[in-house]
Amino acid sequence: MLFCVYPNFHAHARDTMTPEEFQTALEQLGWKQSDFCRMADVDKNTPSRWIRGTTPVPGWAPRFLEMAIAIRKLAALTEPPKAN
Repeated sequence: MLFCVYPNFHAHARDTMTPEEFQTALEQLGWKQSDFCRMADVDKNTPSRWIRGTTPVPGWAPRFLEMAIAIRKLAALTEPPKAN
């Protein structure tokens, strides 16, 4: 099971994500919408449509963001401590 970043959200249980969950995931990654667009190869207007609720967040997006957050956490574990 993937690391779950959203309270009460399990990507394997449902393939939907609220606009608030999407924004929270971007914040956890420290990403702007433009960063997400570049990383996910989507049109620059796509995330704002999801956040406004114009179109639903597709099922792949929560899984993509969960993996990105999990990768960031794993990378932090493998970085050597900084010298004082």
